Amino acid sequence: MTVRYKRKSASAFTIVELLVVIVVIGILAAISLVAYSGISSRATVSSLQSDLTNASQQLKLFQVDNGTYPTTINCAIPDSPTNKCIKTSNGSTYSDFQIDNTSASPSFCLALTNNGTSYRITGDNSPKIGNCSRASCLSILNAKESSGDGVYWIKPAGTAFGVYCDMSTSGGGWTLAMQASSSSVYTFHNAVWTNASGGSNSAGNPSLDQDYVSAAFYTLSATQSMLALGNTSNWNSWSHPNNTPRNLSNQTIMSTAQAKFGNCAVRTNCGTEPINLKPQGIELGTTGTTASAWHRFGYVNTESSWGGHIRVGFSGDNDTSDSADTNMGIGLDCTASCVATATTGGPHGYGAGYYSYQSWGTAPLDDSRQAWLWVK
Repeated sequence: MTVRYKRKSASAFTIVELLVVIVVIGILAAISLVAYSGISSRATVSSLQSDLTNASQQLKLFQVDNGTYPTTINCAIPDSPTNKCIKTSNGSTYSDFQIDNTSASPSFCLALTNNGTSYRITGDNSPKIGNCSRASCLSILNAKESSGDGVYWIKPAGTAFGVYCDMSTSGGGWTLAMQASSSSVYTFHNAVWTNASGGSNSAGNPSLDQDYVSAAFYTLSATQSMLALGNTSNWNSWSHPNNTPRNLSNQTIMSTAQAKFGNCAVRTNCGTEPINLKPQGIELGTTGTTASAWHRFGYVNTESSWGGHIRVGFSGDNDTSDSADTNMGIGLDCTASCVATATTGGPHGYGAGYYSYQSWGTAPLDDSRQAWLWVK
């Protein structure tokens, strides 16, 4: 008897099954790629942070030995009293190096970049994401490179310089452009207002009672300003054309046709110039005024023949004369009729504070105050 075997035909993958296999392989490959990219990215960040920590230590030792930080970190030339070779890991390059050897406490900012990722280090701080110098404090905030209130480097144009940034008040991003002390020399006719350039390349310190003007006052164009008087929490802000504080404080006085008045609440933005409101936040730095006419707030630049002069802040009156007999802010002077009727015992004579006309002021009618001008 003949036994016959039936051959079984070999089964094959269907097109659907092949597609499923291809999709699964693609998913596994994508997962592997993402995992690898994540590991590679973390390794890059770790390398950048380690290199910057090492570089910071070398810069500090250099400063101890030489009294200043080096002006270059070039390994192509020998070390010298102005140069220090600081090597980096493969693939990393220094993208920004800023120093300030002019202040009482010299400072630096060093940035390192690898494959599009940048980190920076300053002084005793740990490495932070981002380069040293952007255009403004607001640019740093918008780039998510802020590490809170403090000193940063900015570069609106030309050379970078240090500034103090307020990254928390009213949305943050404020650059400290000017401080006026309680005995400020920044009166109406002081050259600080009319100089075409100048200012410090070192950051201000809002906790100090000092006269200080930043290079940002002359170089940083902004569309918002904030003024505080007597205390950094006594503030109001306002909007204006895009320009530098220097140019804005020399602009033409607001039109005398603005015979309007009103109030602007404490710690709020009062609107866009011309502003016919009394800033009640700034008023907290004074003994108060009931002046209810001819309100002007912002870069007022008033030099009244009556004798009250002011660059930045508020001027007001309480009758139809428009004599700007009440002033509060920075860039003050009190002459002529102001001396007899808007002071208690004579003008305080300093550049920041207030003068209030006797009929709508409270004694003391005048006094000096610290003031802070911020822009963004």
